[in-house]
Amino acid sequence: MDAHLFQSIDFAKFDSVFAGHFGCRWSEILSSWFERDEIPVYLVKDLAVKRVCDVDGSTTTLVEFSIYNDSDVEGVVRLQSSDFPYRIASHQPLGWGREQQSVDTCFRVMPRTGRKVAMLVPESNPYFKLDLGIARNMPRQISFYCDRRTPEVDGYVAGEWFLKRENFLSGKNEIVVDNEDEGFRIVEPTRKFSLYEYLTRKDSVFDKYANVKRFVKLDGRSWLTLIENNAYGLVYRSIVVRTGGEEGKSWVEWRTNLERVGKYELFVHIPEFSAMNIMYKSDLLSQWGTQAYTIVLPEARHEISIDTSDYGWISLGEYESTSGESVVMLHDTGDPNHIIIGDAVKWVYVDER
Repeated sequence: MDAHLFQSIDFAKFDSVFAGHFGCRWSEILSSWFERDEIPVYLVKDLAVKRVCDVDGSTTTLVEFSIYNDSDVEGVVRLQSSDFPYRIASHQPLGWGREQQSVDTCFRVMPRTGRKVAMLVPESNPYFKLDLGIARNMPRQISFYCDRRTPEVDGYVAGEWFLKRENFLSGKNEIVVDNEDEGFRIVEPTRKFSLYEYLTRKDSVFDKYANVKRFVKLDGRSWLTLIENNAYGLVYRSIVVRTGGEEGKSWVEWRTNLERVGKYELFVHIPEFSAMNIMYKSDLLSQWGTQAYTIVLPEARHEISIDTSDYGWISLGEYESTSGESVVMLHDTGDPNHIIIGDAVKWVYVDER
């Protein structure tokens, strides 16, 4: 491209050079883009950068992601890498190779098809992002990286594999309720809104998420719904947050129906908080702290607190249960400098009584 700056160039030549660099041709997609009235929506999961080895001053990684185009139009996604974080990263790479080459590769995803990609990257950067382009997903760019917690891979297989839509859904022994699902709700006392809040309230999907179009301040007044890069979610990656220090009059809850009698292990998903477009009321605010939960089962009730110094799927313990409704409640209590995060809850059926 640099060889023809500010020059007219034949489209066929441009198309050929573009295809050689990015792996797709404009001539194959422009007409369909012009005629269609829909944009893709993707199911995305299992993004990972796994360290393979260090040789001659460089680090080799295995970069993985799984994606399914859950629409009737084709789409293109773009995988890129960098030696600098795309978002805040609390765990920095340890002893990374000095010789690095950036990745910039496109993948064409046809309608109602899915794939798992495992790409071997020599002289790898530690930071990657998957750009979903024009799509209904939020966020449209998902960043991920290899940190000091990531162990080296003993054995690996690089390539691409076909996936069905069912591969992206919960297993037969799992029930997952996200904060985007019908089984989730926010319970808080009615509060007075300012005139400005009444005049600026809107109902579009972009206004649902407080940090999409503007900076927001975590002030502890109420639960905020935020787009979060590291949250659980196949289409919308979002969380609800607030600061602690309140009296337990406000909470969020996840509900589901347990059909089988037996033992269940419960998990909550705690993402690494990237604080996108967030202003803190104090420099002391942190996501590391204690979160208080109430677990309601058909015949029992349990109070439990967990340490959020780590992230991922955190166990709340195993519980015997009869069939019926189960509720997990996250309360607004605790340290006022603690950022309370609600994302997703998972019930895993362990065995029968």
